[in-house]
Amino acid sequence: MEKPFLYLKKIFDDLENILFALSKRELILAFIMVFLLGFFVVYISVYRAFEARLQSSQNELFELKSQYQQIQDLIAIHDEKIEFLDENLSLEESKDYQSVLKHIEQSLSQIQAKELQIQSHKVQDKYFAYYEVRLNFKSDFYSLMQFLQNLDPYVKVRQMELVKDKNDLKIILNLVFTLV
Repeated sequence: MEKPFLYLKKIFDDLENILFALSKRELILAFIMVFLLGFFVVYISVYRAFEARLQSSQNELFELKSQYQQIQDLIAIHDEKIEFLDENLSLEESKDYQSVLKHIEQSLSQIQAKELQIQSHKVQDKYFAYYEVRLNFKSDFYSLMQFLQNLDPYVKVRQMELVKDKNDLKIILNLVFTLV
């Protein structure tokens, strides 16, 4: 504790000797120089503090903008999924059993299926119900592909058998669909 005190006392004595040796004009110039140097040091330190705060604020702003953009992207993706699900749900809601069968029959008449046989039945358990339609007809492969492409998106092919019969194919399809 005494050593720093001695150093400060020695520095004070040296400054006192220097200041007493100066004339009045030199003393005023020394005070002006010390004031300007002190002002410059304070100005630089305050400027650096503000600059550091500004930089940290800009970094935080950039992070917040990137997080906001990520959240907006996620919201857009979820909105697209919800719209897609809503469209599918509205398609399923607007259909009933008779309209699905009518659409299948129209598709078969467009491809000019021969010897058409349609069997359908409902399968239901405690929690779930679906309809199964069995189609037997004769046609060619190209017509079969057209028919499959024209099916409603929620009507799925459960089983398909193709048997060559002279110039035509004997086609057996099991189609499955659900109604809401």
